[in-house]
Amino acid sequence: CDDTEAASYPGNTEICDGIDNDCANGVDDGLVFLDYYPDSDEDGFGDESAIAENSCSPVSGKVADNTDCDDTMDTVYPGAPEIINDGIDQDCDGSDQTLGIDDFNLNNVLIHPNPFSNKLSIQLPNEFINYKIDIELFDLIGRSIFRLHKTANDSKIVISNMDDLPSGIYLMKISINEFNKSTVKRIIKD
Repeated sequence: CDDTEAASYPGNTEICDGIDNDCANGVDDGLVFLDYYPDSDEDGFGDESAIAENSCSPVSGKVADNTDCDDTMDTVYPGAPEIINDGIDQDCDGSDQTLGIDDFNLNNVLIHPNPFSNKLSIQLPNEFINYKIDIELFDLIGRSIFRLHKTANDSKIVISNMDDLPSGIYLMKISINEFNKSTVKRIIKD
């Protein structure tokens, strides 16, 4: 059927090469064709807004999947771990996962060492990172004797230089005002 092409003759096996190898029913007949989509971020998921390239063999730089909602970020694809409250829909489910008021559990805040002498650490659950934290220390008659207001850049807040604080029992109130949540912990100064 094409005497200029050595791979084209009756009885030859049809392969995906753009030639009528078996001289029957046309070019690449009987082969499975799939749609291939660009995968710019190389995460294995193709761009959902791209136009497909139909081919009977894999296409370089493209995949047979078009479910990536942001093909510019390799951390964004269906089923990706969602980072809470970051404004990015990592798992392509249509929205960024957020935590509501009931999801925050301030009871998991740890204070150590307790008793302490001159400094103490406050260990926050990871979901509190990047939120404004209010820390206030009260004596047992309710007087506020120390206050700290800061954004938690990581899960650990260290308060040092507490040497001048008299020995005794204190109450520490830890609040996240954005969610109107707080907890009170009892601490002891040596």
